[in-house]
Amino acid sequence: MDITKILNNLSNKRKIFVSEADFQFALAWEIKSEIPEAEVRLEYCPVDIDSSMHIDILVKIGQDIYPIELKYMTKQCDVAVDDERFILKNQGAQDIKRYDFIKDICRVEKLSEVMDDFKEGYCIAITNDQSYWNVSNNSNTCDAAFRINDNSIKEGKLQWAAHTGSGTNKNREEALILKNRYDICWRDYSKINDSNSGAFKYLCLKVCDEVITEIESTDKFWIYENWVAEKKAVIHKANCSYCNNGQGTQKNKLGNKNGRWHGPFNSYEEVKVVADGLEDREVRDCRSCNPSINKDNTNNLRYEDIKEVRVFIGGYMPENYNIYINFITGVVIWSDDFIQENKRKFVLDKQKIDYVKNELRKADILSWKENYIDKYILDGMQWNLDIKLNNKEKKIYGSNKYPKEWDVFYKLIFSIIEK
Repeated sequence: MDITKILNNLSNKRKIFVSEADFQFALAWEIKSEIPEAEVRLEYCPVDIDSSMHIDILVKIGQDIYPIELKYMTKQCDVAVDDERFILKNQGAQDIKRYDFIKDICRVEKLSEVMDDFKEGYCIAITNDQSYWNVSNNSNTCDAAFRINDNSIKEGKLQWAAHTGSGTNKNREEALILKNRYDICWRDYSKINDSNSGAFKYLCLKVCDEVITEIESTDKFWIYENWVAEKKAVIHKANCSYCNNGQGTQKNKLGNKNGRWHGPFNSYEEVKVVADGLEDREVRDCRSCNPSINKDNTNNLRYEDIKEVRVFIGGYMPENYNIYINFITGVVIWSDDFIQENKRKFVLDKQKIDYVKNELRKADILSWKENYIDKYILDGMQWNLDIKLNNKEKKIYGSNKYPKEWDVFYKLIFSIIEK
């Protein structure tokens, strides 16, 4: 289950939530929408393990089980989003909530040890309170061991500081012991406005059923998001001379003035999902440290693996087009209205199939991001592109916004229809 992709998709639909229960239901719905065959349960109680335990979301895919624990921690905020007003309270008690989040990890680790079909679990927190991801100026806080600020590490035995008052940790006195090591990396979820409480970030930690040894920093990946020069996002290996494990060539002397480092990430697949989720950024690999993932070589291999393409172009316009192309049989099916009546079917020969694939390569569709959305236009044109490859599928959605190669793709689709 690709939980990062699911959260990114959810962020495009729901920027903010009324409550933790609202977040819980929305995420469960998104999981079911993304994985129709999944069984999704809310507030599941594993009676045989602990009758007092309730898991926020339990997902079962085949025989694999994925428990998910959630936290939605808010700072006071009164905003309107998509014609709906949200009034969030200032929850406070950050020290207690940090402890509870770490305890969630311990709970899921316990499940990993006793559930036979446990695949992996997740602990997810969303907040607009910067104190959770920022480093405190005071290193001697009573909850220092439980702090989850960005780029920190949580592992081993964690306990309250000796000077903690009994009123602070009442009913939470026990130390927490983590079986595994967790790198804390907060990611952007949504931005409502420019106020101190207008930006939401999320933290998603994966819990595995076995102890993971620390991955060498040279095996990790980073993203440099530049919003000054080229508005790009470049993927680097941690040991790249331009990256230096997220410090850059100048050891990050300029801070976030020109851009920001995101990471570290444990795999290329994980870093690519996050990079694609950055808004209005051209994503590419560093040519210095990632020659083995050169874009042209990757595209030549992957375009040959395309089996099917489905396209919808329409929305609030009078004409809506649904196009299906099967690159194995050459079959093309299209309809000129939203309810798919008046279907037309014909077959492309091998020469035309090769031509279509070559044009798709020119349009660079396999490098397109998952979403292109202009949130300031409500009507206009919407479009979907679903690409099925060998054992993989890429889905792209657009609403009044398009990748820069859109014209090449658009002309190709309508040249097929005209013929």
